[in-house]
Amino acid sequence: MPAARGYALLGLCLEPVDMRKQFQGLQGIINAEFGLYLTPDEAYVFIGKSGTTAKILHREGNGLTI
Repeated sequence: MPAARGYALLGLCLEPVDMRKQFQGLQGIINAEFGLYLTPDEAYVFIGKSGTTAKILHREGNGLTI
């Protein structure tokens, strides 16, 4: 899913996620649910089980940012 330079593609995980998950756990969900590897042009939104919290996972340079 290539994106135009300067724009990020946004994915939304529809299943509630345990907010204790960190980088590797969220990356694992992306791999399992979407069959994708997180690239610098993408960000994924995860909603907590309570529905009141969210995390956004994005790749920056050589690392991940939540």
